[in-house]
Amino acid sequence: MKVFRFSILCVGILVLLDGLSLASTYYVATNGDDSRSCSTAQNIATPKRTIPSAFGCLAPGDTLYTRSGSYPTIDSHSTVIPTGSSWSNAPLIAAYPGEAVTLIGGANIVAPSAQGQSEIKYVILDGFKFEASSGNALSIGGNVHHIRIINGDVYGARGSYSGINLQPKNSVIPSYVEIIKTKIHDNGQGGSGSGTTGHGIYCACTNSIFDGLDVYNNGDRGIQLFSMYISPDNNIVKNSKWHHNGRGTSITGSGVTIYGVNNLAFNNVIYDNPGNGFDVRGSGSHKVYNNTVAHNGGSAIEIQNATNNLITNNILWSNRSVITTYYGGNYSGQSNLTTVPSFVNEAGRDLRISATSAAKDAGVTISVVATDYNNVSRPQDSAYDIGAWEYVGIQTLAPPGNLIVQP
Repeated sequence: MKVFRFSILCVGILVLLDGLSLASTYYVATNGDDSRSCSTAQNIATPKRTIPSAFGCLAPGDTLYTRSGSYPTIDSHSTVIPTGSSWSNAPLIAAYPGEAVTLIGGANIVAPSAQGQSEIKYVILDGFKFEASSGNALSIGGNVHHIRIINGDVYGARGSYSGINLQPKNSVIPSYVEIIKTKIHDNGQGGSGSGTTGHGIYCACTNSIFDGLDVYNNGDRGIQLFSMYISPDNNIVKNSKWHHNGRGTSITGSGVTIYGVNNLAFNNVIYDNPGNGFDVRGSGSHKVYNNTVAHNGGSAIEIQNATNNLITNNILWSNRSVITTYYGGNYSGQSNLTTVPSFVNEAGRDLRISATSAAKDAGVTISVVATDYNNVSRPQDSAYDIGAWEYVGIQTLAPPGNLIVQP
């Protein structure tokens, strides 16, 4: 009987292992060689030379580390992009930890592609610099969804081109895109000709997340959620800084522009843009919570056409005007601070609130905003603080209990 049970156990384990694939790690380096096999390229000392060659090795769940240096653009029209079927087995394409990797020409990830990919999904690009040479620094278009760009640096697009451009193809727009912990700067400037200059991010997209960004020195807006074809709905813009945009020659220069329906923006810090802090447009039902909007050249929040918007727990300070509405746009809300907020260092643009701020413990509870810009839990005291940050005071460490002071 014991032998029989043991046999059944062994068969079960073999069946389980047969259904699993063990993830592999591959390497690319500027001194590599594309003639090397995929198995050889799993050794860091014998990498491949180019990223497209290494893409041919990747299966769902695999990792590709790219060593320091500059590499040509990643373009779905000339190479097949590795994909997975869920976030749990999304291929990771990453700069090697601690090393700087630049994609000259950035990346163009579009489906359908010239390589026959009808869909690109579940893939992660981590730690790359996307340097534009012509066009946008990073383009994502068509039937592309569940793609994550994290720890990036996106720059160099000129004229009417943007840092990140998400656009339709064949009437399909990107969705479930995640742009996280990324700098997007110095785009949409210096081009020849007339017309609107480029943005930090232009997003004709749905159900996407923009989180932990630093977006500055772009030609026109920090981000524009807009499409002439399909309503850009259900996106989240959070925990990000949008400042010093509007550097082009033909500009609106707002920090965050939202069209569509049911977009959510919270824990953003928007300052020193020549236009409005927020442009709230489209059909409406947008939610703007716990943002700090200061020192912009236009309104803190301008609402056009959009109706049934919720504006709550925001610091709206030292803009040209506070909340303006046009063409039937409207909102409701509460606990928006428009008097002196007592920032830590307003002149130096440290816009955290101080201990004496009127924003402290003056907000209302909003369940979707459970943490602040720094991921500190809300509330820290008796009630939510207004604005992007909770006041946490000066952190001190208690001395250890076994401390002995020698005379």
